Amino acid sequence: QSIKDKNKLNIRIIRVKQGENSADDWIVRYSSDFLCVITHDIPLAKRIAEKGGMVIDERGTLITEENASYLLSERDYMTKLREYGLYEKTTSSPITDQDVKKFADTLNMIILKNEQ
Repeated sequence: QSIKDKNKLNIRIIRVKQGENSADDWIVRYSSDFLCVITHDIPLAKRIAEKGGMVIDERGTLITEENASYLLSERDYMTKLREYGLYEKTTSSPITDQDVKKFADTLNMIILKNEQ
């Protein structure tokens, strides 16, 4: 199903088969059709980056094939610390004005790079 809004954005609603990682699998499979993917899901971002796709997180961090493994390792390490009771933080810190600026700057860089 496609929706065109007043800003001429093309929004598509995709239904995928039920199953573990079926939505992620679809996103990875078709990620090259999109300018970039925005996600907080590091394993998904790593899969997309390894296929050569552009990925940013909600704070504007560009996730590349070079840094995806490190980010995934860091996430897994923090999960283990929480499991062992050595680290209690379970929620992300609020998005700051700096995060919003970094996101906008990174997205703008991707758009400009694509226009060349």
